[in-house]
Amino acid sequence: MSKTTAVASGQKPENAQQLPFDLAELTKMYDFSGKTVAITGGAGVLGSEMAGALAGCGAKVAILDMNEEAGKALIERMGERGKQIFFFKFNALDRESVAQAAQDVIKSMGKLDCLINGAGGNKPRPQPALN
Repeated sequence: MSKTTAVASGQKPENAQQLPFDLAELTKMYDFSGKTVAITGGAGVLGSEMAGALAGCGAKVAILDMNEEAGKALIERMGERGKQIFFFKFNALDRESVAQAAQDVIKSMGKLDCLINGAGGNKPRPQPALN
């Protein structure tokens, strides 16, 4: 049985090690129930992983991204957790888009407790100047 198969099936792989932390204590430390987190670039590779983890920790998550197709696919891929994730079209290089996204998140989600800036950095070509 491969390590990936073992982990996915809930069984311990043959070479499993003891965790160096108390999982119950870690879960309490990272309880984001009742919190709203916005992630710029949230539909990207890193942002989507953060969105899934935060939703798994109880947060409502606002995905702020230019790629609506990837954002909606992320929500669908998350299954039950996807009910806590919401997409907002967003361009980090456009001040009006940033201001509008902030208003939209607060209007539809009630508040914003945390912002993670994950936009940019994935494209090797030069980006346009901030408007």
